[in-house]
Amino acid sequence: MRTRGVHLINTLRALAQGLLRHGAGLSLLVCSWLWGPAALGAVFTVTNTADSGPGTLRSAITNANALPGLDTIEFAIPGPGPHTIQLTTALPSIVDPVVINGYSQAGASSNSLAVGNNAVLQIRLSGGGTVNTGLRIQAAGSAVYGLAILDFTGAGIYLLSGTNIVIQGNFIGLDVDGATVRGNGVGIRSTARSAVIGGPLPWQRNVISGNRQGGVSIQNSANNFIQGNYIGTDASGSLARGNGFVGVELIGPNSFGTVIGGSQPGEGNVIAATTGTGLTNHGVYISGAPNIQVEGNYIGTDATGTNALGNLGGGISVAGTNAVNIRIGGTEPGAGNVIAFNASNGVQVVSGSCAILGNRILANAAQGIDLGGDGFTANDPGDTDTGPNGRQNWPELIAASSGSQNTTVFGQLNSQANTLYRLEFFAAPSCGDALVLIGAYEGTSDATGLLEFYATFDIGGLAGWFITATATDPQGNTSELSLCAPVSTEPAILVQPQPQVVNEGDPVTLWVVTAGSPPIHYQWFHNDVPLPNGTNATLSIAAALPLHAGTYTVLLTNIDGAVLSQPALLTVVVPTVPVVVDQPESLSVVPATTTNLTVSFSAAGPVRIQWRLNGVDIPGATNATLTLTNIQPTQGGSYSAVIWTPAGAVNTAEAVLSVQVPTLAFKDDFTALTQLTAETGTGRSSNTLASAQPGEPMHAGKPGGKSIWIIWRASKTGIATFSTAGSSFDTLLAVYTGTGLSDLVEVASDDDGGGFLTSQVQFNAVAGQQYLIAVDGFGGASGEVVLNWNLEVTAQVLPVIVSQPNGQTVVPGGTAIFTVGATGTDLSYQWFFNGQALAGATNSELVLEGVTEAQVGKYCVRVSNPYRSVNSQHARLELAWTESGSSRARTSGKFLEAVLWPHRMELGAPVEQFRGVRRLSGSGTVSRGYTGTQVFSTYGETKEPGEPNHCGIPGGASSWFVLTTTTNGLLRIDTEGSDFDTVLAVYTGPGTDFATLVPVACDNNSGADGRASKVIFAAAANTNYFIAVDGVNGATGRVKLNYVLGEPPVILTNPASARVAEGGAATLQVAARAIPGACYQWFRQGVPLPRATNACLALANFQPDQAGHYHVCVSNALGQATSQPALVQVAGPLRFSHQYRRAPDGFQLTIEGAAQTRYVIECSTNLQVWVPLATNLTLTGLWEFVDAGATNFDRRFYRVRVAP
Repeated sequence: MRTRGVHLINTLRALAQGLLRHGAGLSLLVCSWLWGPAALGAVFTVTNTADSGPGTLRSAITNANALPGLDTIEFAIPGPGPHTIQLTTALPSIVDPVVINGYSQAGASSNSLAVGNNAVLQIRLSGGGTVNTGLRIQAAGSAVYGLAILDFTGAGIYLLSGTNIVIQGNFIGLDVDGATVRGNGVGIRSTARSAVIGGPLPWQRNVISGNRQGGVSIQNSANNFIQGNYIGTDASGSLARGNGFVGVELIGPNSFGTVIGGSQPGEGNVIAATTGTGLTNHGVYISGAPNIQVEGNYIGTDATGTNALGNLGGGISVAGTNAVNIRIGGTEPGAGNVIAFNASNGVQVVSGSCAILGNRILANAAQGIDLGGDGFTANDPGDTDTGPNGRQNWPELIAASSGSQNTTVFGQLNSQANTLYRLEFFAAPSCGDALVLIGAYEGTSDATGLLEFYATFDIGGLAGWFITATATDPQGNTSELSLCAPVSTEPAILVQPQPQVVNEGDPVTLWVVTAGSPPIHYQWFHNDVPLPNGTNATLSIAAALPLHAGTYTVLLTNIDGAVLSQPALLTVVVPTVPVVVDQPESLSVVPATTTNLTVSFSAAGPVRIQWRLNGVDIPGATNATLTLTNIQPTQGGSYSAVIWTPAGAVNTAEAVLSVQVPTLAFKDDFTALTQLTAETGTGRSSNTLASAQPGEPMHAGKPGGKSIWIIWRASKTGIATFSTAGSSFDTLLAVYTGTGLSDLVEVASDDDGGGFLTSQVQFNAVAGQQYLIAVDGFGGASGEVVLNWNLEVTAQVLPVIVSQPNGQTVVPGGTAIFTVGATGTDLSYQWFFNGQALAGATNSELVLEGVTEAQVGKYCVRVSNPYRSVNSQHARLELAWTESGSSRARTSGKFLEAVLWPHRMELGAPVEQFRGVRRLSGSGTVSRGYTGTQVFSTYGETKEPGEPNHCGIPGGASSWFVLTTTTNGLLRIDTEGSDFDTVLAVYTGPGTDFATLVPVACDNNSGADGRASKVIFAAAANTNYFIAVDGVNGATGRVKLNYVLGEPPVILTNPASARVAEGGAATLQVAARAIPGACYQWFRQGVPLPRATNACLALANFQPDQAGHYHVCVSNALGQATSQPALVQVAGPLRFSHQYRRAPDGFQLTIEGAAQTRYVIECSTNLQVWVPLATNLTLTGLWEFVDAGATNFDRRFYRVRVAP
């Protein structure tokens, strides 16, 4: 279809309203028509997808070629798109100007996105993989819009000749979805001039991707504009759809004046993800083409310029002798390229001349800039070398620093003399990258070619980054990137040292968080006085003392400056023993209400509070106010709090919480007892005025003395449960049958099974049977009694334990046997150790052979029938060994039980010599010097009401042990070898109650490991010592209690000095008394001698290097003593060392020789006849002799020799 010039106005209207749908682009198109022939044009419409015939694209091109002037080809193919025009042979070359407008097809629309592409293309022009070229254009002013051109073996579009050809808004190498690769051989090949490929507006963007031999190839074609395109990505600009070989190439000297990208918004291209095995694979390849500008592009990234879509080769490569006056980047805003993530160099200049300015070059696999393509180019003196870019020397950076507002770079450039250079400086977090252009500096070198610079730029905060730089001469030759310089910064304090209030003895750490260039030097000051050890960012004080209080500052310095911190005030609080101001008050409340118990106090230092019920710690009750909600009768009792600081602890008065329940008519005597008949009930009474009757048993086998009685008659048969929970003291509970004290038969009894030192029992009740209920106070304790009972009516019965397992003390390696007696049918057994079931322990007897410390603890057994279970009482297993072997001594969690235990440990007259380290049968080992050791467990223990806070530490899980001395001596007791943090206290007194205890010694943490405890004190004969071991903060575990009674070492005879002949022998000996026996360690010149651990030290084959002062340290568990030093010397040859007449006694001689040698002195008057005068065995090598007969002779001669 052809229409003549009357359609020109219609064509313009179509272009304005429908063709491009972007008025801003109309001027470019109108210009392209004006450049073409002046004749009026026509519009040819493609109406079908056939290869040839009427209404085809081939026909439209043929018709447009035949009609002079600018024509238009539009599309109006019926049916839904996209529509594929599948060619079988090449289309005619376009030889007359024509605009091919794919956007004229119904449903098509151009891109409107600044980043990405939402164009809808409806015309697909395909070569089917057999046709060589898609569109061949030889006519100036032609334009192609809105086509997807794909599957051609050669170029998708080939611009053979002509000028001002426009290619905009097309997908070349991708399908209409903008993602599927259907590549051509080359996307666009051009030998024409002044072509416009793309443009700055979104609708003008081409996507040129997926082509096998390059995206855009310009060959000897000048003055082209390649702008705004996505070359090597999908239409979104985010995914790689790389072209093979090259993204954009400019070949030949006639390809001058081409602009790739631009500095204005939208002009830059994305050139990314080249693939294949070509010789270049660069993003941009310039070969022999002069006067080229590459500006504002993303080369190796996605359309955001941030994500990696690197090219397989370099970013930009320049080569060829004619490749001169090339500018990559520029100095105006927006001219710089982002050249990143490429698999080779960012920019390489193999030959030619190239200005590389203002670019961001980073994360490329090789160099950022490579002159010569041969790796790093070193500077040369005077910069006299030649090559690409004249192998321009790069600036040498000496130092760089950055503050909060600016950055300064210092260095020099050695290059041509008297030349103006532009130096550009870049910053990046990693060395070698040019991420941010921080500024430029221009200066002229001196007559020697030296340009020194000290450049400051208005950008700060670059601490920890690196600076690199380039140099560009007046001819536009740019250097490689310089070696990087780390950015140094003056020190800055980001977090100031903070004021602190600490308690005496607490660790203190003062610290600052700083920034600045390393090395940063620190100097801490205390009250303006420098601290010798305060030279780090952190100042530590292991244990704060009052002298440490005051003001602390720290001075930071580095090469760039100094800064002083703000002062931090350290306040050291000296703890004081708490003083109770307001005691908790006793209360009487009704059930199901809420109440508070409160204590107020004054104290300095860290304060801890622990509330207790009946002396037992209440878990989690650690505030000054204890809130009790929905109070039940079982919550009654005696409440108190312990308050402590490191200076000591104090107990509050006891406050009795009484829950209002009916009063029960308990009786003190055994006559006219009140009878209870209810199946369930709770009531209260008091045993304060009660006493024990003659012949009354010890209830639960424990000492009491404050018993009250009541009768309960079982109305039905079942299982009865009685407890004293809610009582205000340590109760004992027992149930009997019988009619009087003389015929009582125990049914059940208990000491502490009800919790918080209250009691609980269960038994099989028989309908109509009367049961006598006795409530007593352990050790005579008294207070409010709460009795709770319940009858579960059932035909089931409990197993009945008739004999409880007994506690045992054995030697290490010994055998322990626990036995339970029970009645019932189909009974089964399960033994427990410290609350944990023992595998395989399912008989009525538990046998432990070869007992070790790990087995020390509490054992009980659960006896079950098919319906019910009961637990036995706990039985303690302890280890003990003493000088005499085994022991039956035992500890107890209750003071009075320990006092009343009949087999307490007695320490008699000290033995003169301890027998050393001795292993008994099994794995226990006797420690040297200990008279005895007791190993026990505090698992399940508590504190008792009124029990002191041992050593001022509240504890909460104590055990007691009693030692009786029958002689005077020094007594050492320690917990070395225990597995938790112990507190140790020793008392004397009558042992009747806590109020009568007299403190003797206590300790917390002076043992070898800082957790064990140790005391040493003078013990008196015939004295009972009550030893308490508690756990810090209520800790429990295995205790190893060691004790020894004796005397510390006393040295009786010191070792004597000696002279020993070289190669001779000597013996040093010390005599000492120690009980138990002593250990010895000899020293020479203060250094301990290996294996020198006896009272005698034998020195054999004595050599000069053994001479010196010797001493011995004598020690035992109670102390140590050090001997006086003995000087041992090497003796010289036998000689008289001194001689003189001492009237009237005679003539004195001093002989020096070897120690432990027998010598004889002989005399003569004529030196011929010698007569023996005296013989002596010298132990030290020195012999002083006086010849009393010398006065009888006018002259006398002497000699000495070794006696035969």
